[in-house]
Amino acid sequence: EAPACQDVCAMLREAVLAANRDTSGYVVYRCRAGDTCGGWGDRFAGLIGTAFLAISMGRAFRIDASWLRQLFRDAVQELPWAYDVDALGIGSDDRAVLERPSVRHDGYRVPFPDPAFDGLSGDVAVLNTLNSLRFRRPAAQAEFARHRVLHVVGNRGLSAEWYSRWAATRGNQSRWQRTHGWAAAYRCLWSMLFAPTGSFLQEEVAMLNGSSMPLQSLLSTFGSTNTFGIAIQLRAFDGSSSRPVNIRADFWKHCLENVTR
Repeated sequence: EAPACQDVCAMLREAVLAANRDTSGYVVYRCRAGDTCGGWGDRFAGLIGTAFLAISMGRAFRIDASWLRQLFRDAVQELPWAYDVDALGIGSDDRAVLERPSVRHDGYRVPFPDPAFDGLSGDVAVLNTLNSLRFRRPAAQAEFARHRVLHVVGNRGLSAEWYSRWAATRGNQSRWQRTHGWAAAYRCLWSMLFAPTGSFLQEEVAMLNGSSMPLQSLLSTFGSTNTFGIAIQLRAFDGSSSRPVNIRADFWKHCLENVTR
């Protein structure tokens, strides 16, 4: 399985680099202060889903979320992901409209372009796809392509069907790609985009027993060859679950690069 995972990363890297060199169109994941973005799980899924939307459309990918820059930096110099309104050439009138918050969380009911941002020129549009899967459809993507800069507010990620359809266009139709490629793509995309900042790695992570350790030390433990399995306590502090979930550490070690990199 390890070579197959590497194939996914290589294929995605080639596509992302090619799309990023063509700056005629952009897809921007948006999660500003005041926006409805959900929790970390929603944001992680939305980030990856929007990044893959950019790949599917052959567009450069950017992120409009100032909080993320406090935690992560560019992992690859050729893939700058921070949103720069000047670099994207967005006009002053459109900038003013984009200052409005996106607060709807029922994106499946919100038409495209999002009427909350009425007044945008045809150059820019906002897609609200929170709790909606419509953005995965090729027909919808053809509609999105009419706008040079597409801002996306969403919380849905990849699916096996969506990924395998894209992989087939790249000439890769193996059974492994159809069944497992989409899961590997999550880690591949994350590793291509994000590297933790030094200050983030030094943040203390609190444990249930009252102790703490720097995030760097915790990640090193996860990535150690001496670690056979990892148990994660789901929502431990709100009492909704006390059952740990076991994750096969060997899968991540064979398929994914070391989490500390």
